[in-house]
Amino acid sequence: MEHSDVYNLMYDHAEFYRPPREEHSAFLEVAYGCSWGSCAFCDFIKDEYKVYSLKDISRKAQLLSQVIGEKTRIHFLGCNPLGLPTDFLLDVFMLTRRYLPQVSEYSMYARSDDVLSKSEAELAALKRAGLTDVHVGIESGADEVLAMHSKGETAQQMLDACLALEKAGIACHISLIPGLGGRSLSKLHAEKTAELLSKIHPASVWCIGLAVWEGTPLADMIRSGSFDHMDYREMLEELRYMVSLTEMEGPDCTFTDSSVLGLYTVEGKLPSGKADLLHVFDQLLAAYPVAPSEVLYDGPSVIG
Repeated sequence: MEHSDVYNLMYDHAEFYRPPREEHSAFLEVAYGCSWGSCAFCDFIKDEYKVYSLKDISRKAQLLSQVIGEKTRIHFLGCNPLGLPTDFLLDVFMLTRRYLPQVSEYSMYARSDDVLSKSEAELAALKRAGLTDVHVGIESGADEVLAMHSKGETAQQMLDACLALEKAGIACHISLIPGLGGRSLSKLHAEKTAELLSKIHPASVWCIGLAVWEGTPLADMIRSGSFDHMDYREMLEELRYMVSLTEMEGPDCTFTDSSVLGLYTVEGKLPSGKADLLHVFDQLLAAYPVAPSEVLYDGPSVIG
């Protein structure tokens, strides 16, 4: 069977986001859509949430075994698989090893409330079973911005979730969305997000460009004038302000913004490379006194 045929049989989502730190992972669908499914900016809000049965996951794992090659790491697909019951996830780990015995590490997406729904003992059990990395969609450290987009979480929950993962020895990777507060909340969005970053020790920070998807509440908000959408240059100015305010300590994390000016990916280290990142931002702002033409979407890599 051709690899393309295997992929078509294995994945129900036509496309999905690959975090920058998962470039060497294989991907296994365990859920479809998001259990929350209400964030105003999210394209997956249109998807019906479902969890695959162990039988379905077994079939997908068998298909994955045909194309995984020498990869030893699996990233579970679904917008927030960590919200699934711990016993179910442990069964999935065991099941995948039956068909993919070389796999020793697992990663997945989570909401902060998914992390907080797990006890210390549950997180420890998942860690022992091979869960090494969790990607948490923080998006903003400002409660006002989170409420505007119906995120269903608070900045304090975000902080508590990151610290819980850190305590469990599970690497926490976070995503942020420049421009999520619009012009009216831009300063607050930058300041509160920098404040949150300064209290945690993420393994990586991924800034995702604010894409406006048709059929989402955000698109309706922009159309009605209740959300003052920023252009690419304004978002870069906001990003520079946010990074300038960070006071992170401890080991470096990888900082990636894959949507700078809708044209570039900028990568560096925080905290040690803070000055270098600010220098790059200043160079780009000087080179583009006017924002490049808007495009619908020119953000992170999509695999499907």
